[in-house]
Amino acid sequence: MPQSPEPQRNPEDVATTGPQSSASSAPAAPPARQRARWKRRLAISLLIVLVLLAVLVGFAPTIASTSAVYNGILGAVNSNLQGKLQVDELHLSWGGPIAIHGLRVTDPQQQQVLHIPRVVAEAGVWRLLTSTMAFGEITLDSPALVIEQNSDGQLTLAQAFESRRPTPSTPKPAGELPAPEGRLIVKNGAVKVVRPGATPYDMTELDGQVDLKTLNEVGARFALTLADGTKLAGEAAVRRLLTQGKLDPRNASGDLRLSSDRNVQIGPLAALAGQPGLQGGLNVDVDAKLDSGTLDGRFTIAVAGLQSEQRAAANATPINAELKGQVRWADNQLAANLNLAGEAGHAQAELAYRGSDQPSNVTVDELVTAALSGKPVAVPDFTMRAQAEIDLAKLGRAVPELLNVKEGVELTAGRLELADLTIQGGATPIASAKLSLKDVAARGSDKAIRLEPVQFSLDSALESGRGLQVRGVELTASSMQLKASGPANDLHAAFKADLGRLQQELGQVFDLGALELAGNTSGTVDFKRVNDEQIDVGIRATVEGLRYASVGRRLDGAVQAQTSIRPAAEARPLTLGGEWLVQNARLDGKALADGDVKLTYDVKLDQDKQSITIDKCSLASKALTAEVAGTIAQYTGDCQLNLQGRYSASWEAVTALLHKLTPATADTVIIAGNSASEFKITGPACAKTQPGFRDMSTGAGVTWTSAELYGVRMGAAQLAPALKDGRLTLPKATIPAGDGKVNLGAVIDFQPADPTLQMPGKTKLLENVPVTKELGAQLLSRINPI
Repeated sequence: MPQSPEPQRNPEDVATTGPQSSASSAPAAPPARQRARWKRRLAISLLIVLVLLAVLVGFAPTIASTSAVYNGILGAVNSNLQGKLQVDELHLSWGGPIAIHGLRVTDPQQQQVLHIPRVVAEAGVWRLLTSTMAFGEITLDSPALVIEQNSDGQLTLAQAFESRRPTPSTPKPAGELPAPEGRLIVKNGAVKVVRPGATPYDMTELDGQVDLKTLNEVGARFALTLADGTKLAGEAAVRRLLTQGKLDPRNASGDLRLSSDRNVQIGPLAALAGQPGLQGGLNVDVDAKLDSGTLDGRFTIAVAGLQSEQRAAANATPINAELKGQVRWADNQLAANLNLAGEAGHAQAELAYRGSDQPSNVTVDELVTAALSGKPVAVPDFTMRAQAEIDLAKLGRAVPELLNVKEGVELTAGRLELADLTIQGGATPIASAKLSLKDVAARGSDKAIRLEPVQFSLDSALESGRGLQVRGVELTASSMQLKASGPANDLHAAFKADLGRLQQELGQVFDLGALELAGNTSGTVDFKRVNDEQIDVGIRATVEGLRYASVGRRLDGAVQAQTSIRPAAEARPLTLGGEWLVQNARLDGKALADGDVKLTYDVKLDQDKQSITIDKCSLASKALTAEVAGTIAQYTGDCQLNLQGRYSASWEAVTALLHKLTPATADTVIIAGNSASEFKITGPACAKTQPGFRDMSTGAGVTWTSAELYGVRMGAAQLAPALKDGRLTLPKATIPAGDGKVNLGAVIDFQPADPTLQMPGKTKLLENVPVTKELGAQLLSRINPI
């Protein structure tokens, strides 16, 4: 039978009504539409993150230009500086320009040392990040710079950038020099120079430009107006200074010019240098050219109308002088000559130097060793010769301040002659000179003055295998004589001087201030080499009747000294040892010490390591004995001390000396007994802190058995003063005084600019102690403003 056809199904029905999976069949896979939706969401999220990052990066300079961000960065920088950096506004951009408004730098005393109203860098942040050496064009608008030297001789501008936590510098390996490219422009700048005790010197209208096409081609020019209105201008250029990234001047070329449009007034410059009261004009002209490593230069410095303001008021004749010089450097050799001519005299000097491929860094230790033993030493090969003749009368009449001539005295004649000065290095170094001062005459208010002539001569040489040979040293004057001759290993010198006559002669013409010398001194100095490693130096000197007018007292006595020197050698420092004996030291005819005073020492000096090792140093006298040993490191820097020792003092002898020096204390300060203690000193004594000894610590014990101070009788005392953290502390101590007691205890803080005394709360210094007449007078003298 034919089968009836199967009914047709709708495909959608098949899809929806297809066979159902049983419970035991595998789970169905996620729908394709859901997977596609998840991927789209992930892509969109990543795109949003990338867009946000791009926006963040794009606006990073703008964000960094906000005050909160750049002030935070400046705060981190300032935390490590002695000074402080400040910025009013900062504008950054990726493509440029970069602008800084109101850049200020203050020193550690909060004084402004630099102010730049506007700094503009042509390059943007991106260029500076990707090419730090190619900085483009930077313009400084109206910068104001203050160059101030403080009382310690340091520049406050340099102090501002010093680190609060300095770290030792590590030498960097030699390599190719950096290759900066760009241009620095200064517009309408100003510079003020300040020194203690001098009028500030202002320079204005400073315009300059420095062009760098790597260090191989450098050009610079400037123009400024000095305080007196003089225009000073200069320009310089150097090309082909490098070879394969390293400094090589053999092929370099360039030029240098410096000139002024008129004479510069000397007065303000002299006052800045500590010599006020001068007037006159100064003109400078410099021209130098460098071609293929050969330098040819000339300069002229002319002084016109030089005289003091006082002499100008008296219509005295001023002096003119001109210094001309020529310099040539070629084939590793230098030749220079100087010529000074004017109404007050003339002088000539010649200098020649021959370079060498061998290093010539000669130390003092090596020179001492060569002088004593004749060991060869690599002294630079140079020769200098000079002659001069100065008319002291003409110079003194125009500028008496330069010669320190007394007021009311006028030089009428006199010559200073340098007949010959020769200094030569190389294989056989020599030094010779002939100097004379003669025909010196002056006119005072009521008499004519004439000084005896002074002659000085020197002839010496450093010979290989023989050492220093002193053929002759002689100083001859009416009031002093000095003679020396012989090799360094067997050198004898004798000297004597009449200090009273010397002071009397010089004091007639020259202003010696408070200095007034009197007495006689004489002695000998003998050098004797014991072996290649030791030389004995014997010094015998006697000084009697020495007087210094400022204290109005006469000091006399005798000094004997014996010193041995062991010159430095490889891996061994210079060693000094010896003994000094002072006998019969007297003040105003009264003995300063009951007996002799002896100083014994044994010291090693290592110049390379900047250290001093004290193996032994002792002082012995009836009043005080002391011993100290240890080390002093970085003696030209922070002066790191690590010393220990002990002392012992006799109060009877100490107060007896005090009574002689200050007779008023004879009845008010009387102390009996002995004081002895060990002590230790550690830390830097000259650090860049306030005070310089802030981080140094030391302490010692002080005792006595009895004392009478301003009429108050006291019993035994035990004190323990100590110095630490810039504070001198005297711990609380009680001293019996009759039926009462004296309570001591205080701190002196040296860290403020003015040291302060701090008492530990309420302190009752005198407790049940009767106030004597002497003590009352002392207290009232401290309280009564009259």
